[in-house]
Amino acid sequence: MPGLKLKSLKEPTKQQDGFRILIARYRPRYLPKSEENWHEWWKELAPSRELHKEYMIKLLTGLCIRNAFCLK
Repeated sequence: MPGLKLKSLKEPTKQQDGFRILIARYRPRYLPKSEENWHEWWKELAPSRELHKEYMIKLLTGLCIRNAFCLK
């Protein structure tokens, strides 16, 4: 029975992967356009710019706090 499978873009593409859809607000910077491994890019389903920004601020703040704690 066919279904959905979630994979990271960093995982190698396999023949049995089937149709691949990227759901992300921004195109991954680490991946050159010549190596894109998805068939369609659905930005509309990704979190809003505001939500993405809030997430990144919290993520970076958390990293800074952890790094400061680890340095002590």
